[in-house]
Amino acid sequence: FGSSCAKNPPATVAMVNWSCDHCTFLNDSHADDCAMCGLPRALEASGDALGFAGTDVTRQDEGLSNIGAELAQSDSARTGDVDAETARLRRRYGLDSDPSDSSYEQQFAKRLAAQVSRGRMAPEQAEEHAALMQAQLAAGEDSTAVPMTEHLETALEWLHRPRGSQRLPPEELSSPGVDCEVEGTSTELSTAGSRDSVAGATLVQDKPSRGSTWVLCGSGAVHCHGDFGDSGWGCGYRNMQMLSGFLLGCPTSHSESYRAALFSGSGVLPTVPVLQQWLDRAWADGFDVVGASQLEGSVAHSKKLVGAMDCAALLRFFGVRAHVCSFKAPSVEPVELERRRQQAALEAFSNNAQHPGRKPRQARWVPPCEPCTELADFCWNYFAARQPCEGAAHASLPFCPPLYLQHEGHSRTVVGAERDARTGEITLLLFDPSTDTAALLVDVRDHRKLRKLRRSLETLRQPRYQLCVIAPGIAATEEREQLKAMLEVPPAEALAFPLA
Repeated sequence: FGSSCAKNPPATVAMVNWSCDHCTFLNDSHADDCAMCGLPRALEASGDALGFAGTDVTRQDEGLSNIGAELAQSDSARTGDVDAETARLRRRYGLDSDPSDSSYEQQFAKRLAAQVSRGRMAPEQAEEHAALMQAQLAAGEDSTAVPMTEHLETALEWLHRPRGSQRLPPEELSSPGVDCEVEGTSTELSTAGSRDSVAGATLVQDKPSRGSTWVLCGSGAVHCHGDFGDSGWGCGYRNMQMLSGFLLGCPTSHSESYRAALFSGSGVLPTVPVLQQWLDRAWADGFDVVGASQLEGSVAHSKKLVGAMDCAALLRFFGVRAHVCSFKAPSVEPVELERRRQQAALEAFSNNAQHPGRKPRQARWVPPCEPCTELADFCWNYFAARQPCEGAAHASLPFCPPLYLQHEGHSRTVVGAERDARTGEITLLLFDPSTDTAALLVDVRDHRKLRKLRRSLETLRQPRYQLCVIAPGIAATEEREQLKAMLEVPPAEALAFPLA
């Protein structure tokens, strides 16, 4: 076929793939509309490029006239699409919300009434919840934060214990599922009579697993979860509470200075509405002017979403050295992405064909990005460099606060990480504000499975991530003025922050 084509070349000009002007997606050459955003292909003004070469001038003018009309329609459609997208984003980020449901207090009352009307809550319980909410707002203190570090540390030590033989304190020898070596044979001890059964057992102390297969933030980490008032939009404020809660309770040399600086020295964790008022004060004082303008200068009495930059601005207002660094996940090549999507569609089609009586399943979502290994490596290296030495006094403990993790639509708090000893794959340990604290406590303290905390590398497929990282100490007046400008720091610089 090659020689035939060489002798008789086709009359038409070879077409090339085209990039959408709106979303930059690379489309097939014969596609008239973008496969990603659905907008029509932008037509060039050149007659040769449009296939008018060789025609008479009258036809050419008529064609260009039609093209002008099409371009006008395309611009109108594109303008309408941009307006619709802007309206969607304003609703998504709480800038345009229902006036009757536009604040924490209004949503709390509305959700509480919905629970009663659906029969999920008795009116008396609803009144108790409402009274508790009003009491917390009046006091300006959130009493729902639960300390988790001690339970999490115990669970990680248990999960990463050396198999076969280990040395445990006497009070833990009766714990269910403890492995010991008795006369060279590994056996599992039951709760009943376990102390008698270990008579004569040889318990050998093994190398601690902390720092090698798991790392954790410093003592004082708390978990805060959303309630009826901030469900669906309050994750950013709850993560602010988690970082503030650590700073208020961390047993390091900086603990007193943080308690004196944060929230006018009250020493308590504020509620979401109070946090919104503090953020407004930070913006009014000149911190993160760009971010303030994006959210119209105020978040008080609203349901506007906030992120890592807003958390850093709030903490900087109190003199805390909070910084933000970004990570970008590598994109999947378009050809490979299309192959994965087709594979997902074929799997769904095959699965539906095998179960004709069941509701058809949609094809699984195929992420456009590869896992963000840079983020996972940063979290591991950050915590690993700040693990405490055995027997260290509180004053000499390294400063190791949690990390505020932000991606499009949600934020969580990174409190530690695990690393597989064989493969080296890293799993992050996250406090999610959408997870109920009581359920999380059961998972950590009683079951010790950590299923509600673990997030594997495969889940880190968002295009972009931001981390709020805190350096130790309180900034002086001159440095605090410099902190008003929100500039991202490179991850390598964040890793080099002082340890104490």
